[in-house]
Amino acid sequence: MAEGHAILYGLKLANDLNIQNLIIQTDSQVLRDAIQNGTKDRKLQTVTHQCRLWMKKIVQVKLQKIYREGNVVADALAKEALTRTGLVESLDMDSFMDIILAECS
Repeated sequence: MAEGHAILYGLKLANDLNIQNLIIQTDSQVLRDAIQNGTKDRKLQTVTHQCRLWMKKIVQVKLQKIYREGNVVADALAKEALTRTGLVESLDMDSFMDIILAECS
């Protein structure tokens, strides 16, 4: 669920930055399928529906399944968001970039 909110935040950020080609990587097959095809899981319905709406605002979006080892940045963002208030929207751009840089170094 936290990674779903991180993906949603990333989609909003990409839209704000006018990014037209985006690759989203997730280690959750369940989340990927829920975003692409919808879900009956009530816990995921809202965030995955919002992700689909935001994806429509970007010209080209690819949603890829990757192995967990390749997804440390998204996991770190999701964990950080949960420790703050439980909402990814609580992250500001500076915090977002600090987490990404820390995970990539």
